[in-house]
Amino acid sequence: MQPLVLLALGIVIGGVGGYALATARNASPPPAVPKTVHRPSLPDDGASSPSERPSPAPTPQPADTPQPPARPAPAPTPAEPVAADPAPAVAPGEAQLVVTLIGPDVPRLPKSLHIVARRERIEGDATYVSERRLAVRGARATGACEPGRQTILASLGSGFRKRIVASTDVDTVAGPSEHVLAIPKLHAATIIATPGRLITLMPAEDDDVIDEAACDDSGQCSFEWLAPGRYRLSDQVGVMTIEVPTVGPVTFVPRPLNAVRIDVHDANGKLAQAGFVDGDVIVGVAGRRFQSAQEFGALLSTGRPAIVVVERRGRELSLTLQAGLIQTGDPGGAFRPVAH
Repeated sequence: MQPLVLLALGIVIGGVGGYALATARNASPPPAVPKTVHRPSLPDDGASSPSERPSPAPTPQPADTPQPPARPAPAPTPAEPVAADPAPAVAPGEAQLVVTLIGPDVPRLPKSLHIVARRERIEGDATYVSERRLAVRGARATGACEPGRQTILASLGSGFRKRIVASTDVDTVAGPSEHVLAIPKLHAATIIATPGRLITLMPAEDDDVIDEAACDDSGQCSFEWLAPGRYRLSDQVGVMTIEVPTVGPVTFVPRPLNAVRIDVHDANGKLAQAGFVDGDVIVGVAGRRFQSAQEFGALLSTGRPAIVVVERRGRELSLTLQAGLIQTGDPGGAFRPVAH
């Protein structure tokens, strides 16, 4: 009996197992569950598409945390209006000068034209001079200056070599102040001398150099834009005076510089203490007349005292010149070679 029972039990178990195996083979596999992979945010380098990167979760905010108010957009800055050509700046209380230039040569004056307003102020024994340069546009010059008495000057040239061609005195007050400056007809002077000779042009009254010109191969040189008046021509050896306007070319025939004029600047200086006055002309020494101004320079170079002949207001007198004292320090004046 027992073997038959065991056999029947094995048949039953085998049938069940075969049925289960067949069922497992015919059934479809369960769907795969996607696995979430958390990756750190990396820059896009082409290795993965943006859809493969999870978006960062928003930071939770407590319900009772107040949110900052939205910042308003800044208002646009208004565009500045385009300003016209500004007038010269005028400080409160200053005079605004407007000077109109008149004259036949005004339209063709060179660019070296300068217009200034000059004012002199005396305080005690000192004189203070101030100048304001005006802006020249065509036939008008404008600028600011202190109210009061002014001298309007028109000059040509550059640096220290400027020559005044016109001037006028005006009284100015605070605010607009209009005036007229008449510029006379200007002239040229042609000089005839030896070729290559350097000629210096100076005013008749002082030694300020106006201009210099070297004569060309034909022996001519010229000076332009000269106001009417007297001028001096010099080649450092001789000097002559001319009157402008000239009548044709002028032949340079100078007188020799054979004397020295003394300009006394300090009433308590060495020259004044030695008895010299402004305008004295030293014409010789020890009874002998100078042939050239270089002889006076040689006299000073000795450093020894010398008795010189001085011409003063049409008469002659003798004075002792302390050459050694004059050569040291400020003599209180200056020496200028002249033709006597």
